[in-house]
Amino acid sequence: MNTHLDNLKKDLVNYAESSLAREVCGFICEEENKLVLKKVTNMSADNNLFSIKPIDFLQAKLSGNLVSVFHSHVEGSEKLSEYDKENSENCLCPFLVYSLETKKFSLFDESYFERSEKCVNKLRGILDD
Repeated sequence: MNTHLDNLKKDLVNYAESSLAREVCGFICEEENKLVLKKVTNMSADNNLFSIKPIDFLQAKLSGNLVSVFHSHVEGSEKLSEYDKENSENCLCPFLVYSLETKKFSLFDESYFERSEKCVNKLRGILDD
């Protein structure tokens, strides 16, 4: 793995572990050929769900550099719930999840999503075996 992907992975894990009782969320964006985490506030009233302000998502999407939505799971595995998959499909955007229990990542992506395949392939570089 290259240094900038190592740094992204550390940033994602540290962000998730900064909130052990509540899901965190954000965007993974491409900036200057690097993938970076943009943290956003989880607006959900439920600690086991995440909600992003529509304006925040729209701004990230319209910037043209959104690669994936990121969030943590405070309970359970890294596997995306049906709710997560439905939201990813509605946004036409990949979702990356990190589980605080298993310490693993999972990426949900479909070929018809509006994203850079090159960037998503880079993102796959942080996934666990």
